[in-house]
Amino acid sequence: MHDYSMCLKEQIKSLIGINSAFIQIDDPHFLHCAKSGDQSLLKYTYLTEALNVGEKNTTKFALHSCVGNPYSITQPASSPFQRPYYASQNALLLNRIPYLDYISIEDSHLLNNVGFDLGLFEKDLMFGVIDVTKRNVESVEYISDIIYKINLEALLSHRNLNLIVTPDCGLKHMDLCIATKKILNLVAAVQGIREA
Repeated sequence: MHDYSMCLKEQIKSLIGINSAFIQIDDPHFLHCAKSGDQSLLKYTYLTEALNVGEKNTTKFALHSCVGNPYSITQPASSPFQRPYYASQNALLLNRIPYLDYISIEDSHLLNNVGFDLGLFEKDLMFGVIDVTKRNVESVEYISDIIYKINLEALLSHRNLNLIVTPDCGLKHMDLCIATKKILNLVAAVQGIREA
């Protein structure tokens, strides 16, 4: 794991060296580790080592974890009683990672049923509001409604949310025409909310 951390650190340094403003680390299984203390510690250690690059100027770091809704990772919807435990464990783990600015929550394919206390998280949040598993193009109105819903959840959690909205995950497997329409509608939704 240490070798992996050092490799990742060198890549991060290279990106900072060309003045990258934003670096996202994708770890598909990071949030699955909340139920395993040993795995959680390993993940925490490697990310802390990798992100400790010294002066990062204004570069922001984000962690993206697939199926990142912390209430839906380790337990199916039919097991609601375990959700608060795993959500709190994930939040505690992620809050402890120094140098990390954003947590990316992949939530659109879960119908943006936020349903958890955003106040658990001390980091700023990124929410997936475009489902990359479906070819249908979300309307501007649909995306706007999701953003308002997330902000309402933040208010209910007494959280001043610095929100970034994104697709759930990468778009490389999607037809370029469809991906472009989805992104344009996402941009239009954000612009409309800012101008409201």
